[in-house]
Amino acid sequence: MMTIDIDALLEQEEVVLAPEGGTFDTAAIGQRISSIGPAWNDPVRPEVWLVFASDDARQAFIDTFDPAGPKKYPYVLLFEVRPATLYTNLFAGEEVFPQARALLEWVSSTWPCKVVEPGH
Repeated sequence: MMTIDIDALLEQEEVVLAPEGGTFDTAAIGQRISSIGPAWNDPVRPEVWLVFASDDARQAFIDTFDPAGPKKYPYVLLFEVRPATLYTNLFAGEEVFPQARALLEWVSSTWPCKVVEPGH
């Protein structure tokens, strides 16, 4: 299994991991995301998970979320969890690195995986 350099990944704005054979267990990844911070799973796009800086920030977003409206997410840690890929959006900056690191380290130690270019 190839070792993934998490520090190098955190220097990117977008990170995509893919399993090296097989698929990711999306339910297990969702449970893990829920454990790394105040998380929210989009009921309209269930592959999307957001991790907020605080419970208050998460609740403020939930209070204004319109499932029928356009998908506008705040600048927070965003994951798209699919069987073939785990997309991580780090546009929110260094404040999301601890949570991103926690998930990326767990995923890369749980499944043999590789880094792929976003959009592939």
